[in-house]
Amino acid sequence: LSLHDALPISFGWLLTVYYPVRDSSHSTLCYVGADYSMSMLSNSGDVFLAKLVSLLASFFILTLAIGLWVVEHSILYPINSMAYCAGAFAYDSEEARDANVAQLQSLDIRTGDEIENLYRAFLKTTEDNVNYIDHLLHARKQVEVMQERVTVMDQLATTDALTGVKNKTAYDQFRARVDEEIAAGGAEFAIAMIDLNFLKRVNDTYGHDHGNDYIKRC
Repeated sequence: LSLHDALPISFGWLLTVYYPVRDSSHSTLCYVGADYSMSMLSNSGDVFLAKLVSLLASFFILTLAIGLWVVEHSILYPINSMAYCAGAFAYDSEEARDANVAQLQSLDIRTGDEIENLYRAFLKTTEDNVNYIDHLLHARKQVEVMQERVTVMDQLATTDALTGVKNKTAYDQFRARVDEEIAAGGAEFAIAMIDLNFLKRVNDTYGHDHGNDYIKRC
């Protein structure tokens, strides 16, 4: 085409690249050129940037979700489980205490971090407290039994086995107080002397069991 027949050319925001075409003797025969619209390149850059931002946002959201899941299952869930067991702990009976300890043991938290250390310490403290309470209750029962035995022994020591009345040992226990009341002139007491007639005859005639009954009735 002649210069007059050429199509009108309009220039814009273009990126133009030329590459030489050579023969076997490395002589340049011609140049191959290509134009690329910078507007399209800019748009491609914007799309790429948008995709990159979307990818980073998705990665951030995924990382955040994984972090929340880890926190939920590795921290919040174990702590809430221990808090629930502690809040529901009952000391009413031995069965209730054992059931609560068994429930706490069933958590079996194995996070391999400070949460597991906290759980182990909490479990050990709870078991020690339950054992201490059991020992205290057992000791209390033993004390009650011993008190009952002491009361029975005191009654046996201060009471006549046959008649059920207080004996001289009982008098000796209260003699100091009675002496003080006598010295103060405020003692109120009486002395009784009893002579049982025909006790030997009752024993010889009816036996000593009847004689003992005779003494008790008198």
